[in-house]
Amino acid sequence: MPLPDVPIWLSMPIHLLGGLALLVGFRTRWAAALLALVCLGTPFGVHLPNGDSENMINFYKNLVMTGGFLYVIAHGAGGMSIDKEAA
Repeated sequence: MPLPDVPIWLSMPIHLLGGLALLVGFRTRWAAALLALVCLGTPFGVHLPNGDSENMINFYKNLVMTGGFLYVIAHGAGGMSIDKEAA
């Protein structure tokens, strides 16, 4: 992958801010959608299975995390979130 540092530096604030948004319940569906897109792009762009077991683990880990984000998109924030207070 050419210039591997660029996607790493671009994804760090997305992961940090998206994770914090999910943690406190701020715009949870949007944060989960953004993180799901990042978690879908990472396995297919970086971890495609090529027989390496460590890459396979990271490939499936990202797919499983995407499933969790899809759950949050479908069901929204919990009872103790900033999103519930605004509604």
